[in-house]
Amino acid sequence: MKTGHDPAVHGAKLEDRNYNNEIFKKRSVDPHDPQQQQAAVTIQSQYRQHSAKSEVKAMREEDAATRIQAGFRGFIDREQVRSMKREMKKAKERKSTYYI
Repeated sequence: MKTGHDPAVHGAKLEDRNYNNEIFKKRSVDPHDPQQQQAAVTIQSQYRQHSAKSEVKAMREEDAATRIQAGFRGFIDREQVRSMKREMKKAKERKSTYYI
C-alpha cells in the first residue's frame, strides 16, 4: 500500500521551516558591544584551555603507556638473559662432568 508520502521530502520541509526562519537571518550579536566581546574572549580562552589540558592529558597517557611497555619489555629481556645464563651454566656443568 503506497501512501504517496515521501519522508525525505517531509524532513526537508521541516528543516527549511526551522532554518529559513527570520530568527536565523538577523544577527543576535553586536560586534561593537564590549560586554559581548569580553564574553566571547572568555569563552574562547576557556575552550582553548580545555583543549590544551585534554591534549596534555593524552600526551601524558601516551608517555605513561610507552614507559610501561618499555619496562615490561626490559623485564622480559632480563628474564631471557637469566634463562640463557642458566642454560649456559648447565651446559658447562655437563661438559665438566664428561672430563672427570
